[in-house]
Amino acid sequence: MRTFIALPVIVASLLFPIQGKDLSEHLEAFRAVGPEGKGNVEAGAAWNEVVQLSAESIVPILTAMEGASPLAMNWMRTAAETILSKELGNGS
Repeated sequence: MRTFIALPVIVASLLFPIQGKDLSEHLEAFRAVGPEGKGNVEAGAAWNEVVQLSAESIVPILTAMEGASPLAMNWMRTAAETILSKELGNGS
């Protein structure tokens, strides 16, 4: 089951690499978030980098939501929404 969940993240990282850490590492930081603030610092740092990406990263982010915890999904959803808002604001 764990392999199936990680598959979208791996595919996303191969299709949409980003400078520094690749997208899959950032998505894994989101997935590692747990109760009582576990992983929030790392997820926050990942979020700051992910929201700088272009609209092409939205599909891999949304794909990575499959099988993610509700906490991880919140990080991913807000990242995708922020990227979309930025792109719409730029007229893209």
